[in-house]
Parts: sequence; structure tokens; C-alpha cells
Amino acid sequence: MRHGKTDLLTVLQETGTIQRWLCISCGYRFSDPKLKHKKVERHILLRQVCAVRTKNLAEVETKKEAGTRETTMDDFNEIFDFLWWMKKQGYAEASIKSRGEILRRLVRLGAKLMDPESVKDCIARQTNWSEGRKANVVYAYDLFCKYKSIKWDPPAITIPEKLPFIPLEREIDDLIASCTKHVAVAL
Repeated sequence: MRHGKTDLLTVLQETGTIQRWLCISCGYRFSDPKLKHKKVERHILLRQVCAVRTKNLAEVETKKEAGTRETTMDDFNEIFDFLWWMKKQGYAEASIKSRGEILRRLVRLGAKLMDPESVKDCIARQTNWSEGRKANVVYAYDLFCKYKSIKWDPPAITIPEKLPFIPLEREIDDLIASCTKHVAVAL
């Protein structure tokens, strides 16, 4: 279902989200809650606002999550160097990708990668993460500490064991009955 511009503005007003705006002529990005109430063409509005607001770029405030800090290119350069080191050490591409995502997420959550206590604090604040997710973050940061020769005492995380799925005899019979004769004999 495709929404028109007016319908999209109405949806944004009802959900309470902040609309991100992009000027077509110069590429300036900003968010202004007052703009979502106006019923004018988007490109005209963007040109007018951009001409007025370009002088006040320092006054534009960005909303940040609680507990986050402003990230710098140094953080991401450290992560890139670490991922390149993993590539040279022969780690699998999936491992490199997942550990890179984990470290970038830690930085976005406000952790300072060179400070192990900051990382521990960040992990402890994540109440919506499962124990397995926390363990993956600890493993990724542990390897980063090995790369940077940082000493840290990883937090103790215990992953609860899950019981394996054991099908009922009726489910096994249904599976065998739905197969071809040759596969049914093998099962």
C-alpha cells in the first residue's frame, strides 16, 4: 500500500516519530518537529528552510540514546584495523563481519573500546540482550583486547543449556507416512 505525502505526514504525527528532512538542492540533513505539521510540497519547504537554517548549523541538536557518546572516526579506525588484523590472521569472513558489527554497536552504545570497564558497564546495562548475545560480545571484545594487548577481566556469563527437541512417536510416523516409498524404508 502506497502512502501519499499527506498520508505519510499523518502517520508520522500519530506515531510521534521525528521526521528526518533532506534538502534536495544542497543535501543538508536536519529534523524539525514543526515541519511535519505543514501541508506543503516537500521540495518547496526544504528549499525555503535550508536557505534560512544554513547559517545556524551549530544550533541544530541531534537526539541521542541514553548512555551514548559521540563517536569519532578514531573509534571506527581502530575497529577497521582490528578487522584487517583478523583477516590477516585467517579468520572466517563471517567471524570478521559479526565481530565488526558487535564492536561498532558497543561504540554506538557509548563504550570506549580502549577502556575495559566502560565496555563491562555497557554490557551490564543491556537488559534486553540474552546471555548468549552477551557472551558473543565478550568473545569479540576479548579478541580485540588480545589484538591491542589490553588486560581485562571478562565478566562471568553463564549460558543456560536448552533441552533438545525430541519429536513424539506420532510426529515421526506422520513424517514417514508423508515420504516416498524409498525414503520411508530408509527412515
